[in-house]
Amino acid sequence: MLSNRDITRSGFSLCDSVSNLIFDGVWRWPIDWLSRFPFMAQLHVPLLLDDMEDVILWRDRNGVLWPFLVACAWDTIRSRADIVNWYNVVWFPQCVLYHAIHLWCSFSSHMWSKVHVLFEMDVISPRLSDVIILAISKGKTVVGILARIMVAATSYYIWLERNERLFKKKILSPGQLFYLWCG
Repeated sequence: MLSNRDITRSGFSLCDSVSNLIFDGVWRWPIDWLSRFPFMAQLHVPLLLDDMEDVILWRDRNGVLWPFLVACAWDTIRSRADIVNWYNVVWFPQCVLYHAIHLWCSFSSHMWSKVHVLFEMDVISPRLSDVIILAISKGKTVVGILARIMVAATSYYIWLERNERLFKKKILSPGQLFYLWCG
């Protein structure tokens, strides 16, 4: 990777355009760059037209060029799969949850059992999988929305715990995490 220092030491500016790197149809790569990154010598030199404005284009999955938009780039690089029947537990208007994958680990079940007791949900099964089915089946009812919000909040704190364990090497028990969730 070229640093800002590498670029400026070679006589270029961070504000330079592609045309500043080409002279008489040949790349003006510094020798030390070519020795560090030999593939640069193989890069195709684009044909630059002085009488046209620069345009940034994005080639989609079908090879079609579009004006660049982040949404278009995301649509090209994202992974695709069939829609699952429980998607509305994770994505619904009252809560857009990005971290739902953590719902299906054993730590989540411990956490959920504590949430179940806190909210005195005797009429709902203490199993997380049953709550997820309830959230799916109740659609836009108050019970369904509350079930999804509780699942979302529980998942969020489980996700936080996951990150604490991975990146900070801090570990909380389900009881400690539940205390944070209630706090």
